[in-house]
Amino acid sequence: MKRLIVLVSAFCALLVGAAACSSETQGSALPGRSTAIAEPTSVGQTTGAPSTSDGSGGGTSDLQACDLLPASARSELGISDGGDDRQIGQARACYYRVRTDSLATSYALVVAILDKQGLADIVARGEKVESKIGSHDAVQAVRGPGGCAVSLGITADSRVDAQVTGDAEQDLCAPAMAAAKLIEPQLPQS
Repeated sequence: MKRLIVLVSAFCALLVGAAACSSETQGSALPGRSTAIAEPTSVGQTTGAPSTSDGSGGGTSDLQACDLLPASARSELGISDGGDDRQIGQARACYYRVRTDSLATSYALVVAILDKQGLADIVARGEKVESKIGSHDAVQAVRGPGGCAVSLGITADSRVDAQVTGDAEQDLCAPAMAAAKLIEPQLPQS
């Protein structure tokens, strides 16, 4: 359990650093070391480029993060609770814990709505894999130590992320993709 907390903390520290970059400063933040934070504190790494959004949230303003995974989808993903609504950095998010038979394969899932950051704003650690999920453009990428996310573009300046953090980094993109495929039908057409 402590190992999972440390990985989630490290991932969050990376994301907090990225969120700290303002629109006036170009570049991306580097991860710091943290062992005390047990929950995500930021999602949606960006390039630091200014948003061209008018602030209205585009197609995401009416969405609620915890409504994007209905009970049937949560059950399919092995989630037994309704999630925890929270504001994480610039994202409206819903936090879920997915417990498996092994602590090493348990993980955290965060569904995050980014009203002013599109797919072009994603900063990845490594390759960005572009695809299409339903009617939405998507990008899958490792975004920090112990984390993978699949982002669904809503408008040029908004997206919804399914981010997974845990111990088994090589196995995290599969549940992120599964979550994104279940979230996609709940989204407005892009």
